[in-house]
Amino acid sequence: MLFCYWSLLILTLIAHSKILDEYGVWVIDDDNYEEALMIQHDLLIEFYTPSCEFCKEFSPDYSLAARTLAKNDPPIYVAKVDASVNIELVKRFSIKKYPTFKYIIDKEVIDYTGGYSEDRIVAWIKSRSNRHVKILNITEQIDKSIEENIITALLIDSLDSTQAHSFLTACKAINLVNFIQCACSACANKYTTSTPTLLLFKPYDERLIDYIGDFSSFSLISFINKNKLPSFIDFNQDAVELIFGDSNPGIFIFTTNRDFYEKWFRLLGKEYKGILLFSIVDADTTDWEKIAHFFDIKKLSEPVVVLLDTRNNQRDKYRLESEINEKNVKEFIEKWKNGMLEVYRKSQKIPEKLYENNVLVVVGECFDDVVMDMNKDVLIAFYIPYSRGWRDLVYEYEFLAEELEHLENLVFGKIDSTENQLKAIKVESTNSVYFFPADNKKGIEYNGEKNADGILEFVKKYAFYEITELKDEL
Repeated sequence: MLFCYWSLLILTLIAHSKILDEYGVWVIDDDNYEEALMIQHDLLIEFYTPSCEFCKEFSPDYSLAARTLAKNDPPIYVAKVDASVNIELVKRFSIKKYPTFKYIIDKEVIDYTGGYSEDRIVAWIKSRSNRHVKILNITEQIDKSIEENIITALLIDSLDSTQAHSFLTACKAINLVNFIQCACSACANKYTTSTPTLLLFKPYDERLIDYIGDFSSFSLISFINKNKLPSFIDFNQDAVELIFGDSNPGIFIFTTNRDFYEKWFRLLGKEYKGILLFSIVDADTTDWEKIAHFFDIKKLSEPVVVLLDTRNNQRDKYRLESEINEKNVKEFIEKWKNGMLEVYRKSQKIPEKLYENNVLVVVGECFDDVVMDMNKDVLIAFYIPYSRGWRDLVYEYEFLAEELEHLENLVFGKIDSTENQLKAIKVESTNSVYFFPADNKKGIEYNGEKNADGILEFVKKYAFYEITELKDEL
């Protein structure tokens, strides 16, 4: 009955609000943002622009997720903001790229760290809306819960206090932490001398931290997020979960001489605690090849330092190019903090044989030079070697390239998507074809049948230079 009451109340508020709905998604703007949060305190917001191609591709999944969540009891709504016109909200949330997602929990803002499919969006939001603080009033139960979890936050205070409300907000915002509240005198006598008290238990660094500060939800979230992370961690499954599963940026040294770097690297970890997770990948003793491949480290003839930024649902990689020592690593981190580093992008070397069956072999480091040539219409196939999709496409693609090889202003190219990463374009589908005519270098994706006839009609439609005098009829 209570759920039905809240569902009815929310629907009534929406009916009398100024919030529009597009395919199940609330349309938020500079004027109705506060009203939206009055109706639903916890809200996922997508910042998009109408010109963003990935935003367009993602839109159907977001709408499906919105409709699924709206069936919840009480209903859960998601929203979107057109960043091209709602400048105040863009400034308020410091939005710099699109799409960007922010999750609001009782007016506190956290980054969305889920996926882009309908089921992942739904699962991520429900995992937070269903979180709760464990209420335990027997000290033996508390001790057992602390023992069973790696990290535990314990609040000792009355259940209806403002501190308890802030603690619940922190619980919804933070991953990988066990939240417990105790209101009985026995807990107070065992763990503290005053209330309210917040204690953080963990098996590394300071094993027990007694929080000192105000009990706003923002302060609690900042404190727990900063102190839940170890200052240094050996590379293992725990490190993978903390960095990739919880969107914490990390910095790694890949080396076969751990002892040479560990002392000063651990000290830097303490200095940047809560900002970066420090880890050494020991190539002599750990199964390091998978993570090395992820960072494009093919062989370890000398140590390598890499930084992975997983914030805002990204996986941006940076590589230290100078000598590895404490001073240079610290400068490297400071440049990253200030946005002064270029993202490292994997690239094959430019091949000696530039053409294969009339198709130009393109790699990451020469992609812009080829595609951005304003005197050429450029067709690029983004492929995965040995995949069935590429086997089905390659014959048709090479056949058409041969038929049109007489056209000097038309280039057929291909790039291995598994070995090259690009800044200018984000390709979401595998074995796809994009066209970059001389008058539109943003790129147009081909969505037709993967055959020569279909690709030819597509090229004719968008080409800047006229397609004439085919060698043979296709």
